[in-house]
Amino acid sequence: MNFSCRKLLIVSVAAIAYIHWSLAVLAVVTSSLVVLSSKLFQNKLEQCSRATSKAQEVFTSSIKDLLSGLRILKVFGTLHRFFQDSEQASKNLEAVWYHGRCVQKKADAGITSINLLGQALNIILMFLLGVWGIIPLQTVFGGGSLANTVNNSLESLSLYLVEFSGYRPYFKKFEKKDTPDSAKALQELPSLENKISFQDVSFSYPGKPVLSHLNMEFMKGKKYALVGPSGCGKSTLFHLILGHFQDYTGNIYFDQTNARDIDPDSLNRRIAYIEQDVYLFNSTIRDNITLGNSFTEEQIEKALKNSALLNDLPSLPDGLETAVGENGSNLSGGQKQRVAIARALIHNRSILLVDEGTSALDQQNADIVEQSLTGNPDLTLILISHHLSEEGKKRFDKVYELKPIE
Repeated sequence: MNFSCRKLLIVSVAAIAYIHWSLAVLAVVTSSLVVLSSKLFQNKLEQCSRATSKAQEVFTSSIKDLLSGLRILKVFGTLHRFFQDSEQASKNLEAVWYHGRCVQKKADAGITSINLLGQALNIILMFLLGVWGIIPLQTVFGGGSLANTVNNSLESLSLYLVEFSGYRPYFKKFEKKDTPDSAKALQELPSLENKISFQDVSFSYPGKPVLSHLNMEFMKGKKYALVGPSGCGKSTLFHLILGHFQDYTGNIYFDQTNARDIDPDSLNRRIAYIEQDVYLFNSTIRDNITLGNSFTEEQIEKALKNSALLNDLPSLPDGLETAVGENGSNLSGGQKQRVAIARALIHNRSILLVDEGTSALDQQNADIVEQSLTGNPDLTLILISHHLSEEGKKRFDKVYELKPIE
C-alpha cells in the first residue's frame, strides 16, 4: 500500500470516529478480520508455491532430457515418445499449477466475502444510529462511503499479501504443430535389396569443403569400415545417409531410389545410428535399451549378450532396472556405449552406422561387440574408426580410407 493510500485510510478512520466511535470500532474490527483472513491462506499458498517450483524443476529436467535425446528418438523411429513424454510432463506441471490457482482464487473469494460482510455491517449500524437519532440521517450515506474506503483499502492490502505469498507461474502448454505438406511427395524406403551408393557426392560446411566427388558402395549384408583422421568427413557421410543434410551435390541411392526422394522418417525406421558421444535418457538401463517399446526377455538377453553388457548386470545395483542418471552419469563410458549398442541391436535395424562405437571398451569387450556385429549376415554394417589394426581390418569386407580436403 503506497503513502497516499495509507493517508486516505487514516483520514477515513478519523472521519468515521468523528461521526461516532462505534462506527470506527466496527470498521477496524471488520477490516482486521479481512487482514487476518489472509493469514489463513498464506501458508497454504506458500506450500503450493513450493510444489509448483518443484514441479517446474522436474518439468525442465524432463524436457531437457527429451530434447538432448531427440536425435536418438528420431534415429530409432520413436519420435512419438518425445511428444507423449513432453505432454505428460506438461500435464503434471499444469495439475500442480492449477491447484495453486484454485487456492489463490479461494483466498481472493474468502477475503472479498469478509470485506463485503464488513461493509454490510457498517451500513446497517450507521442506518440504526440514524434511526435512533444518535447521528443525523444525512450523514448515513457519507459515513457509509468512508467505511467502505477503510474496508476496501485493507482488502486491497490483504489481496496483495496473499498474492505475494504465492508464486503463480506462467506456463504455455507444449503443442505439436503440424508442418505444411511438402510440395513433393516423399517415398517410404523399402528394405534394402542391393546396395547404398554414393555417386560424385560433394559436401561443404560454410567455408569448409569436407567431401569432394565421393564415389563408394555399401552392399547389403556386407561389413565396411571408414578410417581416416579427424575432419575428413566420416561422420558427415553418416549424416548424409541418414538424410540429415540435403544441400549436397551428386546423388545418393538406396538401390535405385534417390535419397532426395525418400521420407527421412522412413530412413530412421531402417537405419540405426550409434554416435561417438552416446546419449542416455535419465531413466533405467532397460528403458534406454527398449525406448519404451515391447520386447521379449529373450530378445533383451540376446541384445545384452551381443553388446557384451550381460556380464555387467550382476555388478549393477538393480540390474536392468538400474537408474543411469542424467546422461548416463551412473555408468562408465564403456557401459554407456554397450547400452547404446544393445539399443541398436534390439531394434533390429537392417543397416547399422557406428561412429567409434567401441572406443571406450577394453579390447576383450570390443572384440566381442565387433565379432557380434560383423558376424550377423543380415546386417549391413558401416563402422567409423580413427585407428583400426591390421587384424581388425580383416573382419570387414572393405575398408574405405577418407582423407581431408587440402
